[in-house]
Amino acid sequence: MKTRKIVLIIVLLIVLLLIAIWGIREYVLWNDGKLQKDNPMSKEEVLELLKKGEEYPNYYISFVDSNNAKYDIYVKDNVLVEYYNNEFLLREDYNNNEYIMISKATDKEVAGISHSLRKQEYQQAGMDYSIVNKLEYKYLGEKEVDGRQVIYIQLEDESAYTKFVIDKETGIIVNRIDLSKVFIFTAHKNETKRELKLDVVTDENVARPDLSRYEVVGE
Repeated sequence: MKTRKIVLIIVLLIVLLLIAIWGIREYVLWNDGKLQKDNPMSKEEVLELLKKGEEYPNYYISFVDSNNAKYDIYVKDNVLVEYYNNEFLLREDYNNNEYIMISKATDKEVAGISHSLRKQEYQQAGMDYSIVNKLEYKYLGEKEVDGRQVIYIQLEDESAYTKFVIDKETGIIVNRIDLSKVFIFTAHKNETKRELKLDVVTDENVARPDLSRYEVVGE
């Protein structure tokens, strides 16, 4: 009888420990810090802010994806240039609808060119935010990050959740956090935190590349 009591106590302690570990893990995965909720924004107001971010004329963004690949994006006066691991990847010029993308084959590098470029709705420097318009919306609050005020919003699609962190002044997305749940457990979290610098991009940063060393297709 005494042995059974000890076993039950041990089992109970293990269960309590597992619950505590689960609780701490969930808190760490979902915690956004102390957010102010005094001035909530509606979905329509956030969409308007994000549209403003699409139109901001001069900024630089850098981020590392889940595969540890580094991206650098330069935006200036309707021209976007993107580098992948410090190598030129693509250029979008919405002034003349020209799109240039570099691809590598085993024995050559190819520059594909199109002159039918069109701006996509709900796109911001390679970040698709169309789900803000489609999914269940929740305003989480705002706080200061790196000296700038940002807002946090959450979109829910059954067991999948996406959070956007948006610079409140410019409307530019500075972070995207994707989480998924299985029952009460968070099974997955992926974060794309983007370093933002405003009004630093020069004409040289977004200049059309020299394509003389590439095999040009489509021009």
